[in-house]
Amino acid sequence: RGVTPQLSYDAMFYYARANDVTRGHFYVTNPYFFEHRDDRTSIATFNDAVIALPQLLGFSFNTGYYANIFLWAIALLFLLYTFFRAHSLPPTLGFLGAVWCYAGLYGDMLRPGVMQIIYPLYILFLLFFWRYINQKEGSMLPLAIAAGITAYFYTFLFMAVIATLGVYFLAL
Repeated sequence: RGVTPQLSYDAMFYYARANDVTRGHFYVTNPYFFEHRDDRTSIATFNDAVIALPQLLGFSFNTGYYANIFLWAIALLFLLYTFFRAHSLPPTLGFLGAVWCYAGLYGDMLRPGVMQIIYPLYILFLLFFWRYINQKEGSMLPLAIAAGITAYFYTFLFMAVIATLGVYFLAL
């Protein structure tokens, strides 16, 4: 029912994983091997389930793909704007900075399942980390949650977050 859009080199891999989630396999290991479709993955990841959510809600594959592009772009722009505003930039510069960053990340944001979720999560972590550094009241729990959930979405994001926190606490 339509042509599958492919806007990145690895899109078909993530499409196959998202489609496998719609078939009831929420912890996808490798959708290309039929005999491993029910195996548990060694690393828990919720990316595939999040990307497949529009399909699970009854939308077509292509509609879900474009909805993910649009919604994750809005989330990233909002988080970038909030991040720049937290650094005391005027609203106009915050908006221009968010658009500038998004323009630089545009190609990566077309990759389903990975960068669409990774970038907003990392900016969310950086936002709460900034609040923690500036000793805002009640910033420890959101920072811990933002840092903790990264482990369930992408291992390399979790490693970047732990490295950031580790270097900060070693420098104290």
